[in-house]
Amino acid sequence: MDEANDSGLASYVAGQIDRTLSWKDVKWLQTITSMLILVKGVITAEDTRLAIQAGAAG
Repeated sequence: MDEANDSGLASYVAGQIDRTLSWKDVKWLQTITSMLILVKGVITAEDTRLAIQAGAAG
C-alpha cells in the first residue's frame, strides 16, 4: 500500500484494535449479551477448546 496516497483509514482502523484481548474478554462478553458469540480465526484444536470453555458458541 502506498502510504503517501493513503487516506489514513487503514492506519486508523488498525489503531482501534486492542491486541491484548484474551479468553477472559469472551467470558465477560458472555455476561453482557444473550447473543451467540462466534470466534473468528481459531486455528488450533486447543484454541477451539479454550474458546468454547470461555463461552463461545463456535
